[in-house]
Amino acid sequence: MTHPSIWLRKIAMQSPEVQYAFNSIVLPMCAQLGNSGCTDKFTMADFKQISPYMSNLQPKHMRSLGILFSDLANKYPDIFKCHGKNSKNHKVYSIIPCYRLAP
Repeated sequence: MTHPSIWLRKIAMQSPEVQYAFNSIVLPMCAQLGNSGCTDKFTMADFKQISPYMSNLQPKHMRSLGILFSDLANKYPDIFKCHGKNSKNHKVYSIIPCYRLAP
């Protein structure tokens, strides 16, 4: 049996919905937060409140987005800090303020 995270990564790479949400909503919002010096904590679920597109994504797409973002945060620990999980089992992140993200 395939591990769920492998299946979700495959969905993330093949799904136009997930690719659009990640590249057009999540990354620009992170750049905006980073460039403003904002150190607020956030989860992928918080993006549902920001974008109507995100609020209409299926749960499997949101889980795939979470895995993509986790991979990104692990790849760039000098930019993103993971604070563990909240009571809803969502990973909580913040952007390290001394780092500026390219637009």
